[in-house]
Amino acid sequence: MPGLSRALIFGLLPLSVTFGQGVITTVAGREFLFQDDGRRAVEAQLGGAWHMTFDAQGNLYWAEPNLNQVMRMSPDGIITVVAGNGLPNFAGDNGLARAASLHQPLGVAVDAAGVVYITDSRNGRVRRVDRAGIITTFASGLRQPAGICIDRRGNLLVTERAAHRIRSIEPDGASSIIAGIGEAGFSGDGGPALQARFSEPDGLAADRDGNIYVIDLRRVRKIDPGGVITTIIGGGDQPIADGLPATQVRPVWTTGIALLGQVVYFSDQLGHRVYRLTPSGTLLSVAGNGVPGFSGDGAGGRQAMLSSPTGLAIDNAGNLLVADSGNSRIRRVTPSEIISTVAGRDVPIGDDGPAANARFRTPGGISLDTAGNLYIAETDAHRVRRVTPSGIIGAFAGTGLAGFSGDNGPAVRAQLSYVTATATDLRGNVYLADRLNGRIRRVDPAGNISTIATGTQTIGGLSVVNGPPAIATDRNGNVYWSNAGGNMVRTSRVIRYSPDGNLSVVAGEGTPGFSGDGGPAVSARIGFVVAIAVDAGGAVYLGDQMPRVRRIDRNGIITTIAGTGQEGHSGDGGPATQARLTEVTGLAFDQAGNLYIGTETRIRRVDPSGIITTYAGSGRAGYSGDGGSARSATFAGTRGMAVDSQGNLYFADYPNDRIRVIQAARGPSILLSQRGLTFTASAGGNTPATQSFNVVNGAEGSLNWNLATSVLGGVRNWISVNRNT
Repeated sequence: MPGLSRALIFGLLPLSVTFGQGVITTVAGREFLFQDDGRRAVEAQLGGAWHMTFDAQGNLYWAEPNLNQVMRMSPDGIITVVAGNGLPNFAGDNGLARAASLHQPLGVAVDAAGVVYITDSRNGRVRRVDRAGIITTFASGLRQPAGICIDRRGNLLVTERAAHRIRSIEPDGASSIIAGIGEAGFSGDGGPALQARFSEPDGLAADRDGNIYVIDLRRVRKIDPGGVITTIIGGGDQPIADGLPATQVRPVWTTGIALLGQVVYFSDQLGHRVYRLTPSGTLLSVAGNGVPGFSGDGAGGRQAMLSSPTGLAIDNAGNLLVADSGNSRIRRVTPSEIISTVAGRDVPIGDDGPAANARFRTPGGISLDTAGNLYIAETDAHRVRRVTPSGIIGAFAGTGLAGFSGDNGPAVRAQLSYVTATATDLRGNVYLADRLNGRIRRVDPAGNISTIATGTQTIGGLSVVNGPPAIATDRNGNVYWSNAGGNMVRTSRVIRYSPDGNLSVVAGEGTPGFSGDGGPAVSARIGFVVAIAVDAGGAVYLGDQMPRVRRIDRNGIITTIAGTGQEGHSGDGGPATQARLTEVTGLAFDQAGNLYIGTETRIRRVDPSGIITTYAGSGRAGYSGDGGSARSATFAGTRGMAVDSQGNLYFADYPNDRIRVIQAARGPSILLSQRGLTFTASAGGNTPATQSFNVVNGAEGSLNWNLATSVLGGVRNWISVNRNT
């Protein structure tokens, strides 16, 4: 009898591995944990100091928002950690302050008893550290508290940047508003401070006579003991310079303030100088030559180079301490105006090596090009970095020093100022939102930079570039950006730049707010838009602080597609329009039409049918979960999002100074080691020898499926796989 050939598989084989649910990992950035506790301060690596103060014993305290810690330097120059374990979170009350978690502390004050008060900005709290080193919450429910000082009555004064007001907190915790109506803007000089408008008030100081001095964007304002407010520095239209009347100048960006008696010192952060208000009412620079950089130690302070000076403090000997934050140093200017470094040194950032080992200072908007390069706007470092598909990071644009220069030359030699976002087009151009320069800049495929739009251009009497926090492109080469303030007038509009160079308004009549759904987007009021995305059909999506996501169709009609306008987290499994969101900080689409919405501690997904779910984030601030499910992970705040061609979602976990990626959950993929097995036997002969083959999961994650086989006699479908129930 002739031999019989059969495709024969026998038995039932179980296959069990975990099926992918979206795994989160870190692709760029690592922790910058402070490791110099107890060392000489001049040998320490700092993250960039913010506000500072002295105690009665001559110890200097300062907040480190990038390190999430508060430091102290003793008179003999030894640095110690006062509070914060370096992890951005809220934890540790009623325990040791050094073991507690802070989230972007900005200000610090010390009372006569040596008790330390900290504005824990992202946690919306003032934290208190007693003399035994135990931390507690002294005040909560604040909106980005920043500057802090103690007045002559022993009350804490605190600026709330996001609420545009000043609060007084008594020793028993009783709190009241003493300045600001809670709306951004400028008004009220000559009248009650309670009826005035502020724009993100920051540094704060109080004198023994009961006067309060506050940094108000590009002004310094004074509130007298009777509660009347006036502007004492800024408000004019002349570029700031020595010898000019203080109220006729326009500082670039004021941040820090300190008093020596009734003499006022302030830092012009983006002008890279520190000034003193003279008794005659004119200004005199005391540190910085206006060119960003680091130089000048041992010589005159006015000839030295600073980079983004922020906080100021003055000791009992009249020495002025300057937080030279862009240089990660603290510098001292003596009464004879000789400058030196007292804390900090150069910090390596990891360029030209693995991105996973790099260090960032507040990464912001990100984008991907068609080759898979990742572009990262490093906002506080005034540069853009690029990560190649092989994982190597390097400089792309910006020198790391705030300023404006370099147009029509190599982007790596240009100066940027708080670049907030990036976007790419199909031609290989990269667009940058150069926020505080008031410019949209383009880097061409050859690496040369130019400006395509500036704040001097207007539509309808309003600037087309005014503090842009977000930027995006569409498939036709149009560039979109939002305006959210940054100059004296705060506006909220979205602008489009077409390939032929024309500028037009896409959304917003200029006044921040919410109105206009169902009508023309150009007539609507929109909130401060901090995220933009464009879908495959050309519709534009805006994420704002209201919080909502709004859609502008190709006919220019605006509607809300996610969010109720009330903050919170709700609505999973239902219509996105009925869900509560927190502030929207990132938007991105995948190729399937899913919209990803970044918020502080979660990422939500809206499918094409309008149903919303939580895609990533446990809702707790922190840094954890790498290698596991994205939904169980913690991050401290999203900013900027991008999706690659494989569906992997990248986002900037900016308080953690990292770029993270959520790998797309892929469906099952069964791979066999061979296409079939042939068994040959003769009637009455021996049983054919056993043959084997391998079955593996070709996708990420694990499966729990059954494998069934059968004799098919040459039919192709000889194996089947079914889900295990």
